[in-house]
Amino acid sequence: MSETTISKSGEWVKTETDFMKLMEMFGDGLELPLKNSVLGNLDTKQPFLAGEVNRGKVYLMGGDMGVEGKLISVSGEEITIYDGMCNVGFG
Repeated sequence: MSETTISKSGEWVKTETDFMKLMEMFGDGLELPLKNSVLGNLDTKQPFLAGEVNRGKVYLMGGDMGVEGKLISVSGEEITIYDGMCNVGFG
């Protein structure tokens, strides 16, 4: 849904909501091997580290509207956060 970049010192560098750019990056989705504890973690409605991919760390949080996800990467002095809603499936 969005990409936000902040500096390590806490300055807001930019936010992008370019749907096409995000679709090119995540159009095929993002797959992680999840453990059985993921459902219990989602039920807590607290963010938790679901795993890591080459782009960064993936955090999930269950809520009333579904599952929210954040992919967070650190490169040099910048932290980039990708926000979106997720589907979680097993199988």
